[in-house]
Amino acid sequence: YDLGHRHFGLVTISEPMTFRHLRQDGLAAAIARRGDPSVRLDVATAPRFDRGARIQAVNRMLQAPNRPTAVIALFDELALTVMEEASRAGLSVPRDLSIIGFDNVVASAYAPPGLTTFDASIRQCAREIADMLLTVIADRPAEPLTRLIRPT
Repeated sequence: YDLGHRHFGLVTISEPMTFRHLRQDGLAAAIARRGDPSVRLDVATAPRFDRGARIQAVNRMLQAPNRPTAVIALFDELALTVMEEASRAGLSVPRDLSIIGFDNVVASAYAPPGLTTFDASIRQCAREIADMLLTVIADRPAEPLTRLIRPT
């Protein structure tokens, strides 16, 4: 938004997974908080493991007469697909299209020109959850245990 984008695209999956709902709801809430009626969001949805359907959905978005100038992908694999299809369509990232992924997979650093991505520290979260579970089993604390790990 701060770079001037007002027309966003979201590339997501069709399966009703919790992380999908949380990320989509977070995006919708961020757009609503902006309170800017000029902001638009187009959504491209495909089954998670159907690469052909995913490519078709991305291309429908990228080839639309009024395509988004920034695309947010539910996870990096989807963002990398957007980058590939944008390149095939002759679009330059980031000149013509900004793309953001989520999960910070290793391949994101190698995809030219590099992918902007959120790192939710999933491995660190898993270690923290395991540690909390062991604490609950051993100590039976009276209050629920909580930890907040901020994404980067």
